[in-house]
Amino acid sequence: MTYKIFLSIFFLLPNFLFAAGSNGYQFNFYYVIPFIGILLSIAIFPLINEHFWHNNFGKISAFWALLFSVPFVINAGLTQSMHYFAHAIFLEYIPFIVLLFALFTISGGILVNGNFVGTPKFNFILLLIGTSLA
Repeated sequence: MTYKIFLSIFFLLPNFLFAAGSNGYQFNFYYVIPFIGILLSIAIFPLINEHFWHNNFGKISAFWALLFSVPFVINAGLTQSMHYFAHAIFLEYIPFIVLLFALFTISGGILVNGNFVGTPKFNFILLLIGTSLA
């Protein structure tokens, strides 16, 4: 019963589920399609044809980015598009890269020696120990 309520909300009120942009621009449901497309591309292309994916992943990513960007620039305007792009770069992407750099730096000195075999059970136990220590 609850899934019927979720599906009706999902299809009838897409703007309710997806965040409205600042400055009054409303993202509708269709802007999710390129995101789903790139996720499926990342998940499926390497399984279907690994060589094609490794040679063309930049072109495939650019295709999905253009599929989002062109309608967004047309509908929202260049000024607002540049605002969202700058917001994504300076307030989301760069802090994420700094975080990854910090995590890489502090974990770079950790060395675990032993005769370990990378099984799912061992990996889970190792992650569990690391999580509990953190």
